Amino acid sequence: MAATHTACPLSSAAAPQITGDVFQSRFGVPTVKALLVGIVDLLVAWQERATQRHHLAGLDERGLKDVALSRADIAPEIAKPFWRA
Repeated sequence: MAATHTACPLSSAAAPQITGDVFQSRFGVPTVKALLVGIVDLLVAWQERATQRHHLAGLDERGLKDVALSRADIAPEIAKPFWRA
């Protein structure tokens, strides 16, 4: 009688599967890599947002006129904390 070899069902559990842009384990839980990528993306977005608001706040009256805005128009935007979109 010939012995049949079957793949171990747990052998693929450690290998992440790509679903969309997220790496997930076999059980649908995000991997550590996916969590770290998400955190880095969030930090980059916060930094970009803070930088853009800083530049907007630094515009003089002529610069604001060029983009058809006034100080009153930009006040609510530059008052937002970096984590708020």
